[in-house]
Amino acid sequence: MNNTTIRTELVTRLTQWAEHPIQFYGYPDDGDVETAKANGNPWVTCILRPAPAANTSIGSGPQPRRPGVLMLQVFVKPKSFGELEAGASPESLESLGIADSLTAHMENRRLNGVVTDAANVIVVGEQDGWWQLNVNIPYRTTI
Repeated sequence: MNNTTIRTELVTRLTQWAEHPIQFYGYPDDGDVETAKANGNPWVTCILRPAPAANTSIGSGPQPRRPGVLMLQVFVKPKSFGELEAGASPESLESLGIADSLTAHMENRRLNGVVTDAANVIVVGEQDGWWQLNVNIPYRTTI
């Protein structure tokens, strides 16, 4: 299985998640992400990071296993502290809910030879007026 096929399988699955617009790295924006940004609505960026491959078998021919990480960057406009519930913080509000939804949709899946593992959530913080939280989901090929 090559990297193009891996990308196709992961992107196909991710396009079935319709909660917020997604900008797929290397693909043109269909306008939904720009509209979300302009309106201050949440949006997601999807980046695939292949890792070094390894041969799992060389019997009748090499069987490379291609691992990597599906990186999903979640962006939300932080709420002013006057809008927050008592004791709440931006990272515990909308961004974590979106991360939970993406995790439920993408982790521990078998997608035609691509297997995704448990997701890791990483709080990045506020940058350029957006709160960023990353959902990293390791993947590997099985064939």
